[in-house]
Amino acid sequence: MQRLRSNDLLAAAYLMEETSLSRPTAQTGWCEDALESSSLPVVRFRVKEGYVYHIPPVSSIGHRAELWDVENWFKTVSVQVVSEGDNCFIRLFDPATEELFAECPLPTDDAKFHTAVESVIDSSRYFAIRIVDRSSQRHAFIGLGFRDRGHASNFSAAIDDHRSFLRRQKEAERIASERIEAGGNESGGAYGKDLSLKGTLHIDASKLGNGRCQNSASSHSGRIQSCRDKAQPQTCLLPLPSPPMANNPLKTVAGQGLVEPDMSVADDEWGDFQ
Repeated sequence: MQRLRSNDLLAAAYLMEETSLSRPTAQTGWCEDALESSSLPVVRFRVKEGYVYHIPPVSSIGHRAELWDVENWFKTVSVQVVSEGDNCFIRLFDPATEELFAECPLPTDDAKFHTAVESVIDSSRYFAIRIVDRSSQRHAFIGLGFRDRGHASNFSAAIDDHRSFLRRQKEAERIASERIEAGGNESGGAYGKDLSLKGTLHIDASKLGNGRCQNSASSHSGRIQSCRDKAQPQTCLLPLPSPPMANNPLKTVAGQGLVEPDMSVADDEWGDFQ
């Protein structure tokens, strides 16, 4: 086996790095806000097969794919959704020459996305998009469809990702402006103010032990003594009852002293027992 030289290894590593950076983000699922906020293009979605249709004017309820004759498209294109900072474009390319066929720029206001791209009301695989000519700025509406329903879902997810990015950016700008109006700066808000004490402070250390400290010590000792008093049982003033008598068979008879009890058994009860 022929061994690769060091230059060939470096070239192969560079090629792998370029390939990983150019993967479509809508399919791999990663997209950093740092890349979004920069001017570097971020490919959110890419598919090799899409279909372009001539569409009739929109009705009052929206676009309907059943009126497009979806089995007769007039061009097959490859589709990309590309973000460049705050801007996002739906770009259609000729699959044979890879030249740009049409482009649909999305508004920078996320509330107006429906004016550039809108799904039909009777299918999830077809969309109406507003293409704009770069030189003349003339626009037209065309239909865009996908054979695979999963491609159409990824296409919608890529557009929603850019819409979410614009909303997060708008929210960050609102919070920053509120902090500035409150008197702080963009990074710290109210925490950016100088709260340090000004001037020189003089403290008389000789008076620290005569006032509050002594009172605290005396109150603390009083609380300890109170706890001890509660722990000790209170003295009972009632007379204590006499202790019970022992279990002694001896009994006292008046005038005879202690007399043992009669332990004999009567014959009528136990005499016949053998």
